[in-house]
Amino acid sequence: NPNPNPNNGGAGPNYGLVSGQPYSDDGGNSINDGDIFDWSRYTRQGVLFRGLRVRMGIATGYVDEMNAHRVTQRLEYGGEVLRRVQAVSDLPSGGQILMDDRTFKGIHGDLSELGMQVMSVISDNTLTR
Repeated sequence: NPNPNPNNGGAGPNYGLVSGQPYSDDGGNSINDGDIFDWSRYTRQGVLFRGLRVRMGIATGYVDEMNAHRVTQRLEYGGEVLRRVQAVSDLPSGGQILMDDRTFKGIHGDLSELGMQVMSVISDNTLTR
């Protein structure tokens, strides 16, 4: 009893998904997959999702206000530095990270060292794969 489906039971061209037999209409006429499943009207070429478009703001400073949340007991920060970080985080577009001038001035001298450390980590991870 030869298997009519060359895909050994899988759904192949012109074969029913369950029976393994060719699709047919009520009159016994064979129907092609393309006649039933015309996906062209449901699909469009284009990018649907490019990842999350997160924006971030970074600010540095001393905390003016600090309170414990009454339910979670986690620290909540307030004051001038919070207002500055909120303003800085509202400016960039999705996918951008923006920092205030105080933060940039604080790390500017160490950026080349930071770059070397990042490259070291990247090369270590590449070699271990």
